[in-house]
Amino acid sequence: MSKKRNRTRNWRAFTLIELLVVISIIALLIGILLPALGAARSTARSLQCKTNLKQIGIGMYTYADSFKGHLPYARNWGWQHGGYDIPFVQDVMIPYLGGKEGGGDFSKVFLCPLQEDGWGEDWIVGDVNATHYRYNIDKAIRYEAYAEGDEQSRRIDDMLDPGITVWFWDIAWPDWVDNPDKIFPHAKNGAAFNLLYGDGHVTSMSEDEYGEQAPKDRAEWDTDFITQGWRKE
Repeated sequence: MSKKRNRTRNWRAFTLIELLVVISIIALLIGILLPALGAARSTARSLQCKTNLKQIGIGMYTYADSFKGHLPYARNWGWQHGGYDIPFVQDVMIPYLGGKEGGGDFSKVFLCPLQEDGWGEDWIVGDVNATHYRYNIDKAIRYEAYAEGDEQSRRIDDMLDPGITVWFWDIAWPDWVDNPDKIFPHAKNGAAFNLLYGDGHVTSMSEDEYGEQAPKDRAEWDTDFITQGWRKE
Protein backbone atom coordinates (compact mmCIF):
# COMPACT_ATOMS: atom_id res chain seq x y z
CA MET A 1 0.00 0.00 0.00
CA SER A 2 2.85 2.35 0.88
CA LYS A 3 4.65 1.58 -2.39
CA LYS A 4 1.50 2.32 -4.37
CA ARG A 5 1.10 5.72 -2.64
CA ASN A 6 4.73 6.62 -3.47
CA ARG A 7 4.26 5.67 -7.11
CA THR A 8 1.21 7.97 -7.24
CA ARG A 9 3.19 10.88 -5.80
CA ASN A 10 6.03 10.35 -8.31
CA TRP A 11 3.59 10.22 -11.20
CA ARG A 12 1.91 13.52 -10.13
CA ALA A 13 5.27 15.25 -9.67
CA PHE A 14 6.41 14.18 -13.13
CA THR A 15 3.16 15.50 -14.66
CA LEU A 16 3.67 18.91 -13.03
CA ILE A 17 7.24 19.17 -14.36
CA GLU A 18 6.07 18.11 -17.78
CA LEU A 19 3.35 20.79 -17.70
CA LEU A 20 5.88 23.45 -16.74
CA VAL A 21 8.12 22.40 -19.61
CA VAL A 22 5.22 22.63 -22.05
CA ILE A 23 4.29 26.08 -20.71
CA SER A 24 7.90 27.22 -21.11
CA ILE A 25 7.99 25.98 -24.70
CA ILE A 26 4.71 27.74 -25.49
CA ALA A 27 5.99 30.97 -23.94
CA LEU A 28 9.17 30.69 -26.00
CA LEU A 29 7.21 30.11 -29.20
CA ILE A 30 4.96 33.07 -28.45
CA GLY A 31 8.02 35.25 -27.93
CA ILE A 32 9.39 34.13 -31.30
CA LEU A 33 6.13 34.32 -33.25
CA LEU A 34 4.63 37.57 -31.94
CA PRO A 35 7.13 39.89 -33.68
CA ALA A 36 6.66 37.93 -36.90
CA LEU A 37 2.87 38.17 -36.58
CA GLY A 38 3.15 41.91 -35.92
CA ALA A 39 5.30 42.35 -39.02
CA ALA A 40 2.85 40.27 -41.05
CA ARG A 41 -0.05 42.46 -39.87
CA SER A 42 1.86 45.61 -40.76
CA THR A 43 2.67 44.20 -44.21
CA ALA A 44 -0.98 43.25 -44.75
CA ARG A 45 -2.13 46.75 -43.79
CA SER A 46 0.44 48.33 -46.09
CA LEU A 47 -0.81 46.14 -48.94
CA GLN A 48 -4.39 47.18 -48.14
CA CYS A 49 -3.27 50.82 -48.16
CA LYS A 50 -1.74 50.33 -51.60
CA THR A 51 -4.95 48.68 -52.78
CA ASN A 52 -6.94 51.66 -51.48
CA LEU A 53 -4.72 54.09 -53.35
CA LYS A 54 -4.96 52.07 -56.56
CA GLN A 55 -8.76 52.14 -56.28
CA ILE A 56 -8.61 55.91 -55.81
CA GLY A 57 -6.49 56.08 -58.96
CA ILE A 58 -9.10 54.12 -60.92
CA GLY A 59 -11.78 56.43 -59.56
CA MET A 60 -9.77 59.49 -60.64
CA TYR A 61 -9.53 58.20 -64.19
CA THR A 62 -13.23 57.34 -64.23
CA TYR A 63 -14.07 60.83 -62.97
CA ALA A 64 -11.82 62.40 -65.61
CA ASP A 65 -13.50 60.32 -68.31
CA SER A 66 -16.84 61.79 -67.24
CA PHE A 67 -15.57 65.38 -67.26
CA LYS A 68 -13.63 65.64 -70.51
CA GLY A 69 -10.34 64.70 -68.94
CA HIS A 70 -10.53 67.07 -65.96
CA LEU A 71 -9.44 65.89 -62.51
CA PRO A 72 -11.41 66.79 -59.35
CA TYR A 73 -10.81 70.19 -57.82
CA ALA A 74 -9.25 70.42 -54.40
CA ARG A 75 -11.07 72.65 -51.95
CA ASN A 76 -8.60 74.31 -49.59
CA TRP A 77 -8.82 77.62 -47.80
CA GLY A 78 -5.12 78.40 -48.10
CA TRP A 79 -4.00 77.66 -44.55
CA GLN A 80 -3.99 73.91 -44.17
CA HIS A 81 -3.10 70.75 -46.05
CA GLY A 82 -4.75 67.39 -45.65
CA GLY A 83 -7.75 69.47 -44.59
CA TYR A 84 -10.82 70.65 -46.44
CA ASP A 85 -9.53 69.42 -49.78
CA ILE A 86 -9.85 65.78 -48.77
CA PRO A 87 -13.54 65.78 -47.66
CA PHE A 88 -14.37 67.63 -50.89
CA VAL A 89 -12.63 65.01 -53.03
CA GLN A 90 -14.26 62.21 -51.02
CA ASP A 91 -17.66 63.72 -51.77
CA VAL A 92 -17.23 64.21 -55.52
CA MET A 93 -15.78 60.72 -55.87
CA ILE A 94 -18.79 58.95 -54.30
CA PRO A 95 -20.35 58.10 -57.71
CA TYR A 96 -17.07 56.49 -58.79
CA LEU A 97 -15.79 54.83 -55.60
CA GLY A 98 -18.97 54.20 -53.65
CA GLY A 99 -20.67 55.77 -50.68
CA LYS A 100 -23.90 57.62 -50.03
CA GLU A 101 -24.31 61.11 -51.44
CA GLY A 102 -25.67 63.75 -49.10
CA GLY A 103 -24.91 61.81 -45.95
CA GLY A 104 -21.14 62.11 -45.68
CA ASP A 105 -20.88 58.35 -46.12
CA PHE A 106 -17.94 58.24 -48.51
CA SER A 107 -15.97 55.27 -49.79
CA LYS A 108 -13.87 53.50 -47.18
CA VAL A 109 -10.94 53.40 -49.59
CA PHE A 110 -10.13 56.86 -48.20
CA LEU A 111 -9.47 55.34 -44.76
CA CYS A 112 -5.84 54.31 -44.42
CA PRO A 113 -5.52 50.94 -42.61
CA LEU A 114 -2.07 51.93 -41.31
CA GLN A 115 -3.72 54.54 -39.12
CA GLU A 116 -5.32 53.25 -35.93
CA ASP A 117 -8.76 54.51 -36.93
CA GLY A 118 -8.08 55.62 -40.52
CA TRP A 119 -8.63 59.30 -39.79
CA GLY A 120 -6.20 62.20 -39.88
CA GLU A 121 -5.32 64.31 -36.86
CA ASP A 122 -8.35 66.23 -35.59
CA TRP A 123 -6.41 69.46 -35.16
CA ILE A 124 -5.52 69.47 -38.84
CA VAL A 125 -9.08 70.13 -39.88
CA GLY A 126 -10.94 71.37 -36.81
CA ASP A 127 -14.51 70.07 -37.00
CA VAL A 128 -14.21 68.68 -40.54
CA ASN A 129 -13.77 64.95 -40.92
CA ALA A 130 -10.69 64.46 -43.07
CA THR A 131 -9.13 61.09 -43.66
CA HIS A 132 -5.46 60.35 -43.69
CA TYR A 133 -4.81 60.38 -47.45
CA ARG A 134 -3.63 63.67 -48.91
CA TYR A 135 -4.52 65.02 -52.35
CA ASN A 136 -1.55 66.65 -54.10
CA ILE A 137 -2.90 70.12 -54.81
CA ASP A 138 0.24 72.27 -54.79
CA LYS A 139 1.04 73.55 -58.27
CA ALA A 140 -0.56 70.44 -59.69
CA ILE A 141 -4.30 70.00 -59.20
CA ARG A 142 -5.91 73.41 -58.73
CA TYR A 143 -7.86 74.65 -55.75
CA GLU A 144 -11.54 75.24 -56.34
CA ALA A 145 -10.81 78.87 -55.38
CA TYR A 146 -8.66 79.20 -58.49
CA ALA A 147 -11.53 78.20 -60.78
CA GLU A 148 -12.64 81.75 -61.53
CA GLY A 149 -13.48 82.90 -65.02
CA ASP A 150 -12.11 80.39 -67.50
CA GLU A 151 -9.82 78.63 -65.01
CA GLN A 152 -10.37 74.89 -64.87
CA SER A 153 -8.87 72.01 -62.97
CA ARG A 154 -5.92 70.10 -64.36
CA ARG A 155 -6.52 67.56 -67.09
CA ILE A 156 -5.18 64.06 -67.50
CA ASP A 157 -3.22 65.14 -70.56
CA ASP A 158 -1.49 67.86 -68.49
CA MET A 159 0.70 65.04 -67.21
CA LEU A 160 3.82 64.79 -69.35
CA ASP A 161 5.11 61.81 -67.36
CA PRO A 162 2.35 60.11 -65.31
CA GLY A 163 4.85 57.64 -63.85
CA ILE A 164 6.49 60.36 -61.73
CA THR A 165 3.42 62.55 -61.13
CA VAL A 166 2.25 62.31 -57.49
CA TRP A 167 -1.53 62.24 -56.99
CA PHE A 168 -2.21 60.95 -53.47
CA TRP A 169 -0.12 59.88 -50.48
CA ASP A 170 -0.85 58.81 -46.94
CA ILE A 171 0.70 61.75 -45.10
CA ALA A 172 -0.67 65.11 -43.99
CA TRP A 173 1.15 68.43 -43.62
CA PRO A 174 -0.66 71.53 -42.35
CA ASP A 175 0.96 74.86 -43.19
CA TRP A 176 1.72 75.65 -39.59
CA VAL A 177 2.93 72.30 -38.25
CA ASP A 178 6.47 70.93 -38.40
CA ASN A 179 6.12 67.96 -36.04
CA PRO A 180 7.35 64.92 -38.02
CA ASP A 181 5.21 62.55 -35.92
CA LYS A 182 2.17 64.37 -37.27
CA ILE A 183 3.46 64.75 -40.82
CA PHE A 184 4.66 61.14 -40.96
CA PRO A 185 2.43 59.25 -38.48
CA HIS A 186 3.75 55.91 -39.76
CA ALA A 187 7.39 56.83 -39.20
CA LYS A 188 7.17 56.50 -35.42
CA ASN A 189 6.36 52.82 -35.99
CA GLY A 190 9.17 52.42 -38.50
CA ALA A 191 6.72 52.08 -41.39
CA ALA A 192 7.04 53.65 -44.82
CA PHE A 193 4.23 55.59 -46.44
CA ASN A 194 2.66 54.95 -49.83
CA LEU A 195 2.23 57.21 -52.86
CA LEU A 196 -0.19 56.99 -55.80
CA TYR A 197 1.14 58.25 -59.14
CA GLY A 198 -0.66 59.49 -62.23
CA ASP A 199 -0.23 56.22 -64.12
CA GLY A 200 -2.02 54.34 -61.32
CA HIS A 201 1.00 52.63 -59.75
CA VAL A 202 1.72 52.83 -56.02
CA THR A 203 5.12 52.80 -54.35
CA SER A 204 6.38 52.93 -50.77
CA MET A 205 8.83 55.51 -49.48
CA SER A 206 10.56 55.92 -46.14
CA GLU A 207 10.75 59.24 -44.33
CA ASP A 208 14.48 59.44 -45.15
CA GLU A 209 13.85 58.80 -48.85
CA TYR A 210 11.16 61.47 -48.84
CA GLY A 211 13.50 63.91 -47.11
CA GLU A 212 16.02 63.54 -49.91
CA GLN A 213 13.46 64.61 -52.53
CA ALA A 214 11.02 66.91 -50.79
CA PRO A 215 11.31 70.13 -48.74
CA LYS A 216 11.76 70.26 -44.99
CA ASP A 217 9.67 73.38 -44.49
CA ARG A 218 6.54 74.83 -46.06
CA ALA A 219 8.36 77.80 -47.61
CA GLU A 220 10.10 75.42 -50.01
CA TRP A 221 7.07 73.30 -50.84
CA ASP A 222 7.07 74.14 -54.55
CA THR A 223 9.72 71.59 -55.50
CA ASP A 224 10.30 69.22 -58.38
CA PHE A 225 9.09 66.32 -56.24
CA ILE A 226 5.64 67.89 -55.91
CA THR A 227 5.34 69.33 -59.40
CA GLN A 228 7.29 66.75 -61.39
CA GLY A 229 5.50 65.20 -64.34
CA TRP A 230 3.11 68.12 -64.89
CA ARG A 231 3.12 70.46 -67.86
CA LYS A 232 4.36 73.86 -66.74
CA GLU A 233 1.67 76.53 -66.63
